[in-house]
Amino acid sequence: MKSDLNLPAPAFIVSSGRCGSSLISNVLNTNPQVLSLSEFFRMLSDLGARWAQCMPEGEMSGTQFASLLCTPALRQNLLLQHGLHMEESLYQPAAGKAFLPGQGVPPILMTSLPHLSSEHDALFADICQFLQAQESASAAQHYARFFDWMRLRFGRKLWVERSGGSLRMVPSLFKAFPQARFIHLVRDGRNCAISMSQHFGYRMLMLGMQLRHEFGFDPFAPDAPAITQFVPEKWQGLLPQDFNADAFRAFQVPLAHCGQFWANEMRTGLRALEAIPRNQLLTLRYEASLNAPEQALARLAFFLDKDIVTVDWIRKAAIKIRSPRSSWTNLDARGRAELAEAVKPGVVALGDLYR
Repeated sequence: MKSDLNLPAPAFIVSSGRCGSSLISNVLNTNPQVLSLSEFFRMLSDLGARWAQCMPEGEMSGTQFASLLCTPALRQNLLLQHGLHMEESLYQPAAGKAFLPGQGVPPILMTSLPHLSSEHDALFADICQFLQAQESASAAQHYARFFDWMRLRFGRKLWVERSGGSLRMVPSLFKAFPQARFIHLVRDGRNCAISMSQHFGYRMLMLGMQLRHEFGFDPFAPDAPAITQFVPEKWQGLLPQDFNADAFRAFQVPLAHCGQFWANEMRTGLRALEAIPRNQLLTLRYEASLNAPEQALARLAFFLDKDIVTVDWIRKAAIKIRSPRSSWTNLDARGRAELAEAVKPGVVALGDLYR
């Protein structure tokens, strides 16, 4: 499929996660000229734990690419199966349809397709047929074909992919789409850390990191062996073979750890963004969108393509922007100080972008 050279470049909205980027996807989804691909790579990477697997080397057949997009992922399905609901998980099985929580929901059905259509099961079936019929190509070529097919299917002018926590995937995305525009969404790291500590997806990601440190491998990886050695009490109910909702709810991630995670994402992500030409990169502050939503949305939309901007759309879209529920200002003095110290490396790396 050849792309129209007169079309605007596609775009990726990248962030550390918990930056209000879901809100941006929802707002863009109201623009009739934008195909909003929400959480596509986030769910494909099983909540960010397997970013590298999203861009495998070499050529893939259409069937292999379809398998990559449609094979249920363990972490997100464990959460769904045990009633640990993430607000990003939009999938609701239609009456008589096949995918039920206990059976596993494919990654693209978890959020991306329900975000676009109430007929997501039928859309999924059509996508599978399209993907399996494609000739062998690199992963980047398959994504380009698929995203353009989706854009044409919905009659949109451009596509914008947005995944929480996608800063670490910037090098792969830029290599695959060198003409793409990148919007870096930035939020106060202290508030990001608080939101991460409360979010089941990020707690699952950090649980996997701790388990990898404890056992030497990721127990949630598709090819991981079952752990048969003695399991310390603190990990009981948190492994794939005995996962328990109550144990997971009781699993706490210290705020300082979340702050350090955010800072590391910032430092790594900002280095990756340096490779992107300045005219292809826009940095947006989440707090600015709260204080002046219409101006922030206009800036975003003009960066994507001036022709998608209308006064009516800006006005209606701005109404959807709401202040978050949690804030670092609610912490006691000691908690504030510890969190500020944890996020400091990220704040320093951001420099003037943070102020």
